[in-house]
Amino acid sequence: MKKFFSVIALLLIVNGYSQAKLELTPQGFHPIEIDRSGRTNEEIIDASKIWASEYRHEQPSVFEVTPNSLKISAQRNNAFFYRNIGEEFYCRIDYTMAVSFTDTKIRIAFTVNEIYERNVRKELELSDYFTSDGKIKQDFRDIKPSIERTVNNLINSYIGYISG
Repeated sequence: MKKFFSVIALLLIVNGYSQAKLELTPQGFHPIEIDRSGRTNEEIIDASKIWASEYRHEQPSVFEVTPNSLKISAQRNNAFFYRNIGEEFYCRIDYTMAVSFTDTKIRIAFTVNEIYERNVRKELELSDYFTSDGKIKQDFRDIKPSIERTVNNLINSYIGYISG
């Protein structure tokens, strides 16, 4: 029984380290590159289209499809939140994932295009939640972990789906 739990713990640790992890910076999210899974370009494109339509998206769109790239645009409700005087405010994002692939790598760039709160577009960008020295503003400290969790769930779901 002890060996069984040791094996399970090891698998969970390995799985946790194998997942992509994007971090929010004042410049947004830096692109990531992953090893290609051996799938053809056509298989990646087809899997991307299916993933976009199935993964809890609002108004998904796959566009600018070329033999080596594509873009996925969608909305994500409750993508992040912040607290102000004890009240939680949940924000929706409109985002784009730009995906390009070579013979050995897949590059994914995640961009937040617009932010909405209570269905009203905010005239803010993610960089506005940071101080001039690159630290998250005190009143918005919940934004960074909540949007990172959302984006990493999206990215890892996508990677898992296109990897087959």
